[in-house]
Amino acid sequence: MVALSVPATVLAHDFEVNGILYDINGNEATVTHSANNEYQYSGEVIIPSSVTYEGTTYPVTAIGNHAFMGATELTRVSIPNSVSAIGIHAFSSCNNLTDVNIPDAVTVISAATFYYCTSLTNVHIPDNVTEIGNNAFNECSSITSINIPATLTTVGRYAFYGCRNLTRVDITDLDAWFNIPFGDEQSNPLLYAGHLFLNGIEITDVVFPSYITSVPDHIFEGGEALTSVTLHDDITSIGKWAFYGCSNLSNITIPNAVTTIGRYAFANCKQFTSITIPNGVTTIEDYLFYQCERLTNVDIPNTVTSIGLNAFGNCYGLTSLTIPSGVTSIGHYAFTLCSHLTSLTCLATTPPAVSSSTFLYSNINQATLYVPAASVSAYQNADYWKNFGNIQAIVSPEPGDVNGDGDFNVSDATLLINYLLEDDLSPNAFANADMNDDGVANISDIIILINRLLNSN
Repeated sequence: MVALSVPATVLAHDFEVNGILYDINGNEATVTHSANNEYQYSGEVIIPSSVTYEGTTYPVTAIGNHAFMGATELTRVSIPNSVSAIGIHAFSSCNNLTDVNIPDAVTVISAATFYYCTSLTNVHIPDNVTEIGNNAFNECSSITSINIPATLTTVGRYAFYGCRNLTRVDITDLDAWFNIPFGDEQSNPLLYAGHLFLNGIEITDVVFPSYITSVPDHIFEGGEALTSVTLHDDITSIGKWAFYGCSNLSNITIPNAVTTIGRYAFANCKQFTSITIPNGVTTIEDYLFYQCERLTNVDIPNTVTSIGLNAFGNCYGLTSLTIPSGVTSIGHYAFTLCSHLTSLTCLATTPPAVSSSTFLYSNINQATLYVPAASVSAYQNADYWKNFGNIQAIVSPEPGDVNGDGDFNVSDATLLINYLLEDDLSPNAFANADMNDDGVANISDIIILINRLLNSN
């Protein structure tokens, strides 16, 4: 039943049949809207597959831009299989619309098609859809599940913003999922749903295929059911928001080939306890480990030169951390609310640039800061660094004590050799291993170390 109010104005459509407005496009008809959207649909609308006007029958092939926009009394729409295109804002702000079918011939869900359809509960995306536009399902807050077809190649910005009652996302092809370029953090429905199902089986363990060398942006954001992720050795980058909110993922091994990790990549991974950032990474991006509440051990490589905004914010479990010598800047709120931090070692000879918020609410007035002996005075007089309760010189261990156990023996040589093979040495171990003080740990240091061992015996 269609209820349609008809004002006495000039209309911006070609004809009306049974309360539905149409435009003629060649030999086809498009469902359209009135001038100034003055017609208001209500109840259930059933769109026919063809319509006759002045003796000519036209197939109905499209729903035009803004066709039903703002029809707040519209509850259900039945769209025929003859329709292959649905325009932008077609059902925007139809906030009592509960059910609509998208025909199989549709390949694009246009921008803001279902924007603010807050009562919409039942939607199925056809297998032929290749694109979901910006804001397509923005604030569809009653949808509880959504399917993502294997044909999808583009998801626009804010496509699923505010779909806060989503509980599952269904896919049929994991490889296809890996290749979806999500437009932003609000375009992946998994952010809200938390649970991804492959052919009806929930995904909890992910092994990245060999052809993926860059972990895509947003790929598993919000994936709270994930417990295991395996990244192969040829991966060179991890995209922004990639594993945001994977709250049951307890650890991940970042391959040594990785040189860039995007912002928010591991934020809200609340089960993380330890992370090793590989050599080659130069920047710890904004919010990278934000709210990793149980994180207690972080190994930052010597290649890092900057630590971003809120990078370790709300990491309550951190009690100690070593900042490498090459770091020159640490962003706002980088260590805010690291309330259990009792010891911070900064190897930089010049105090890195910080702000009043860098260590906000981290009780640094009760913490000890360890710095190079020649730099104690500089830190004691540097803004915000001087707020540490105790600033002490780093006590240098015996040269060659690579593992820092207070003894100098063959295990130190073994550790250094393994470093050269695997390029994996903590900043403290690196400082102890640089026997000739040339700023690198290499074969020359091994020779010096072995000669010292031989001479000591």
